[in-house]
Amino acid sequence: MERKRHIAALSLIVLLCVGLGGVELFLRFIKFAQPPHHLLLDGTPTQGHPYEDRNQYQDTTFSDDTFNIVVFGGAWTFGLGCTNEESYAGILERELRQNRKLAVRVVNMGQPDFSSRDIASIFERSITRYKADLAVIMTGLRDCIPDYLEDNFSARKPFSIGSDSSLASVRIKQLWDNRRFSNFLNRRNIDREDRKDYVVRHLTLAETQMALLGIGLTAHEAGIKTLFITYPKLGKSEMMRPHYPLYSRRNFLIRTAASNLDQMLIDLEERILPEQTPNYMHDWMRWPHPNPYGHQYIADEILMAIAPLIVKIPRT
Repeated sequence: MERKRHIAALSLIVLLCVGLGGVELFLRFIKFAQPPHHLLLDGTPTQGHPYEDRNQYQDTTFSDDTFNIVVFGGAWTFGLGCTNEESYAGILERELRQNRKLAVRVVNMGQPDFSSRDIASIFERSITRYKADLAVIMTGLRDCIPDYLEDNFSARKPFSIGSDSSLASVRIKQLWDNRRFSNFLNRRNIDREDRKDYVVRHLTLAETQMALLGIGLTAHEAGIKTLFITYPKLGKSEMMRPHYPLYSRRNFLIRTAASNLDQMLIDLEERILPEQTPNYMHDWMRWPHPNPYGHQYIADEILMAIAPLIVKIPRT
């Protein structure tokens, strides 16, 4: 009798191991939560791979013979988790310069930890240095990060100590971690907390407003067109793809700046439904960042917005 119990227990253990092994193999087969081999889970490069600089024109002398687009922003503009060619700035240049044979250069000034204030601090010298005809600005997300999540904001500095680790060797563990993380987000309801005015953030509303005003006035004085872009919203956290919320409280300031300064606007919050947003995001990054499909969507929206300007650009 005791021998039968031992056999039953052993059989149960074997079945459990086989079941877990099957789940593990399935998760690996579908590449669950798997970043490219050269990236960590926060989108930064693994050891031995260079940190790709997105501004390929640092040593180039610009002239008035080309239509120069300078793109400003944080991790989304930089293209964290994507190659330079996959970022919306890279797609823009490839479409305009290579496919349409237009005399265009697109300079990507995006940096993973940039806020509106950081953009304002480099805006004037950047549009002067690169003889900008159009400035594209996507900002506001970094400004909104609450102080209590600051240390967990993995996109802040690509090589800082404390950025996210590499993929767990056991995918089941990653699945379990995702489940706990998703439960934490839904239990805390961070999106509701985001609407509370007393939450201390990276920049105050007044600081964001002053930065946007400074950017707009500088562009106006320089006589260049400006295109502002808001961030979309994100739905409830899912177990398979748990994301921190997209902090979009500053979108109204972006809209106000574009309206008051008579500049162009792409309002992604209005164009992408919250439940659709995950389709445009990397499924292996917890801080939401666009995948190549998301960058293509942003690039297409920019191309439509600047269509009246494109028709005036000479061919190469």
